[in-house]
Amino acid sequence: MKKTVIFILVFLIALVIGAYLQNKISTKKVEMNNLNIYFVKTIEENHTKIIPVKRAVSGQTNLIKTAIAELLKGPNEEEKKQGFHTEIPENTKLINIVEGPNKVIINLSEEFEQGGGSKSMAARVVQLTNTVSYASGEKPVYLELNGKAVEYIGGEGVEVPKNHTEYNYDD
Repeated sequence: MKKTVIFILVFLIALVIGAYLQNKISTKKVEMNNLNIYFVKTIEENHTKIIPVKRAVSGQTNLIKTAIAELLKGPNEEEKKQGFHTEIPENTKLINIVEGPNKVIINLSEEFEQGGGSKSMAARVVQLTNTVSYASGEKPVYLELNGKAVEYIGGEGVEVPKNHTEYNYDD
């Protein structure tokens, strides 16, 4: 009788440990999402397009924040070899994201509008809005710099469209 009780206790302990370990293993499985991150690619000499590259990211993250972080990192080495680059200045920082049911407001640091001419400004706006629009499920994207809504960026005053969703850039 004592052996039977001990056997049952050992069996129950093994079941509990097994269930615990199975739960630990299954929570380590991470679902991956593919995001489109938009970069500039030279197609022909003096002719560029904004083209998405796929980035696999954890499904348990804020996709908009992750997409912007990937965009701000710029192209990886393999993408650079394929001719991709970014017009977004290296020191640009994400300050805040406000996602509502009908729009996304992206607040970036002022570095976003520094350097480059009108072609560069237009490209960086398209890179940002297309990347965020894809990650948000096509919600309109609004831009703020240091907490202030902007209508124009850069010294040449490139217009930042209001209520814009994905649009094309073809140089």
